[in-house]
Amino acid sequence: MNLILPAAVLMLMLSVGMSLKFSELVANWRRLTLVTWTRLLLATFLVPPLIALGLGKLLPLTLAATGGLFLIAVAPGAPLMTRGVAKKGFDLQLAASYQVWGALMIPIMIPLLVAAGGKLYDRDIWIPPLTLLAIVAKQQFLPLLAGMALMYFAPGFSTTIRRALNLLGNLLLTVAIIALLWKL
Repeated sequence: MNLILPAAVLMLMLSVGMSLKFSELVANWRRLTLVTWTRLLLATFLVPPLIALGLGKLLPLTLAATGGLFLIAVAPGAPLMTRGVAKKGFDLQLAASYQVWGALMIPIMIPLLVAAGGKLYDRDIWIPPLTLLAIVAKQQFLPLLAGMALMYFAPGFSTTIRRALNLLGNLLLTVAIIALLWKL
């Protein structure tokens, strides 16, 4: 069980990486205005934790439940949603550039948000940014870069295996989620 989820994420991130072009990722960032960047920051990192804290005040939740809800809200969207966005007809490159931006912001925003949330409840909590950066690099950036490298050096192989990796990764992810729910 401990290997199913990481294997699923690896396969899906490799698959996404095989569909990406670095130049298009950067071009998407350059196109965004300051207003758009601000909206992304609000929607990704600030509004969800504020809603979680608001729910903690409105609903009869324990401090532990409010903390858990807050921590889930602080973590930005699923890194595996890029492929789903593309399947629904949206721009894969734009979705991937948002995902990479979000991943780059994790070591900055999560420690600040968790520290601020902790202060609201008289707790001193600090998550080391380098720890988060190492996790993001291992789980997102390395597989994405490996997928991009495979596409560059072996485009025929990558095009052939990309769909199979995506299907197998989604299958493993589904099995992992079902297994986790079953354990609960």
